[in-house]
Amino acid sequence: MHRLIAVAALIAVSALAMPATGAAGPVPLGDIALVDQSGAVFHLRDLAGRPAAITFVATRCQDTCPIVNGVFAQVERSTSLRARLVTVSLDPNYDTPFVMASYARELQARAPGWRFVTGRPANIARVLAAFGVVVERGSDGIPDAHSDFIYIIDRHGRLKTTLPLSTHAVADLRATLAQPTP
Repeated sequence: MHRLIAVAALIAVSALAMPATGAAGPVPLGDIALVDQSGAVFHLRDLAGRPAAITFVATRCQDTCPIVNGVFAQVERSTSLRARLVTVSLDPNYDTPFVMASYARELQARAPGWRFVTGRPANIARVLAAFGVVVERGSDGIPDAHSDFIYIIDRHGRLKTTLPLSTHAVADLRATLAQPTP
């Protein structure tokens, strides 16, 4: 019962911390250095010019992370996908570039369309804070309760919308990414 209350509180806090849908202005993350699954330096500003969908997972998570990865995998297999997909680690101490590369292979993710990124814990913390992602770690240190949203960034680097992880996530993500950016 205590765990259920903690998860409910986390969801409530996540909703309050979540960036507003359609918020104007660029996502202020261009200078935060991350590392992708190939070991290359990656900045979110590298996404400029094409829309992107960003989500946050922990490779050891057995709860909602596999669900959001399934959503991304279905969307990535769309032959008409022009957007980029980015999966950011919630667990940078464990999710090294090697671990992220293995994870990407398991999901049959195709680079460079779908990138898996990690980084120094302080840099990941800055990205999490900018997106309003809330994380609760279990007694084993694994981030097992966290915000579950998909953030859509337009081709200009602005947060276009935030989608909840739901039973309609694949259709909602496809539709949102197909919308033109002014």
